[in-house]
Amino acid sequence: MKNIFLNSYKHISKDELNLFYKGDSAIEKLISQKDNLSSKDSFNKFINDNDIITPYSIVLITIEEIIIVSDIVRSYPIFYKISDGNIYITDDIHIFEDKELSSTAISVFLQAGFSLGQSTIYHHIYGVQAAEILIFNNLTTKAKSQRYFEFKPNLKAKDKSIKDFVTEFDDLMKGIINKFISKIPSDKKLIVPLSGGYDSRIIVNYLRKLNIENVICYSYGRKNNTQSAISERVAKSCNYDWYFVEYTEEKWNNLHKSGLIEKYIDFSFQGVSIPHLQDFLAVYELKQNNIIKDGDVFIPGHTLDMLSGGHFNNLDLACTDKSTSIKRTSSRHSIVPVTVIQDSYIQTLDSIYENIEISPALFQEFINWQERQAKFICNSCRVYEYFGFEFYLPFWHIKLVNYFLQLNQSNRIERNLFKAAVRKGILLPKLSAIEFEDELNGKLKKTTTKQKILNKTPLVVRSILARFFSKKNFQGESMNQIYSLQGNTVKDILGSYKSYPTEMHSYIKTLLFRKPYMVNSHVLSSLVVIKKALDKSKQGELN
Repeated sequence: MKNIFLNSYKHISKDELNLFYKGDSAIEKLISQKDNLSSKDSFNKFINDNDIITPYSIVLITIEEIIIVSDIVRSYPIFYKISDGNIYITDDIHIFEDKELSSTAISVFLQAGFSLGQSTIYHHIYGVQAAEILIFNNLTTKAKSQRYFEFKPNLKAKDKSIKDFVTEFDDLMKGIINKFISKIPSDKKLIVPLSGGYDSRIIVNYLRKLNIENVICYSYGRKNNTQSAISERVAKSCNYDWYFVEYTEEKWNNLHKSGLIEKYIDFSFQGVSIPHLQDFLAVYELKQNNIIKDGDVFIPGHTLDMLSGGHFNNLDLACTDKSTSIKRTSSRHSIVPVTVIQDSYIQTLDSIYENIEISPALFQEFINWQERQAKFICNSCRVYEYFGFEFYLPFWHIKLVNYFLQLNQSNRIERNLFKAAVRKGILLPKLSAIEFEDELNGKLKKTTTKQKILNKTPLVVRSILARFFSKKNFQGESMNQIYSLQGNTVKDILGSYKSYPTEMHSYIKTLLFRKPYMVNSHVLSSLVVIKKALDKSKQGELN
């Protein structure tokens, strides 16, 4: 249809209605039940009555309106632009020509690791937010927005016992797993990225509890890393096939040379998100080796740790007003040192805070859900899409999320209730007997005297020291290999710092003469995608 540019969406029409969607086939009912999209209450009733599973995305076009609905973590990003009285809808921002970059939005992106709110790094191009119902009037092009879900825990709820939690969580998980299993053909495999942590083990645990056999687990990184060793034990204890993909500089370099990484960056960035490359090499190699095949479905463990309170602690409870809340949030959700955080980021958070009703203690988790989970963690699933695979997110089923939001402060803080219950009826005995990574390594590592001194050393001095004294060191998942052979220094990859927003110049200069493997891969990815955007823009240098 005119002005609608959606890839791989199913399309059905009836009378003068056109429905585009991805996800649960029950969404097709909306072609005859469009009133379910008219309000947050009616849509909530629809997704609960039909047990709609995440991910999904909906665009309904009538004579009078265009209605867009995203799932609660924005799994399939949709963008829009209004120009010359026309409304343009797309899932690929590249269809818009002559995009005008926003210096402020780029600066915020480089600090946070994602664009905030409805913004992209471009003027006048916007993204539908997590759990948003956006209704455009076709005649006036004016939009009305409402959220059918918001991440706001009830910290004063009644205390829940371990016994009740185990029973209720177990029942919910079995129902959710059975629901999405019913959608997958029996001859297809379920692919689980299995780490040494809790969340992916819970996925495997319930697949095993329900006697699901067609499962493949995998891990990746440096040989003999702790995560992979635990992952292998978990998979084999369940009699599931397990594969390990070793990460090396040479493999990453070959992917760069092939152009695959550059194409994926364009596919996943979309002016909003750092391209999440962590699984990229593993999925590529598993597909190349015919271990995973067309029609197989990925089941990642995103994001039980956040839901159960793993990102909520006493620092949040100490927030008693807007100022302390924004300070806490900006430091928790930033990919740059706290000393680098600029007013642009603080003011953007302030604007979001002023437009929602929320307790200061809950703002950090709200931003975590709306921004980090939606635009970084769950956006990592775009790797699976890029290679032609579907995925499900069992932990973001709205019934399970709402259940966790009704746990009180003491139950959720630092995953208190979940961790107390996980070995008391949630995990199968054979999985309960295997240590988690944090148990092997210790929850807190002691900071050495050397590290304490470095932490107090100015960034410029640290940069100089790193240039001359740091040795190449790849550990765990070895993410610092991704760009390690793309240049002798970061400057070889980025070029001049002057094209970036002025307020970020001082920080970027501290990185330029470091070796690429010395810089956090997500930070480097953020700078790489902005460089690509600047290179494509006709604006030249930003002021």
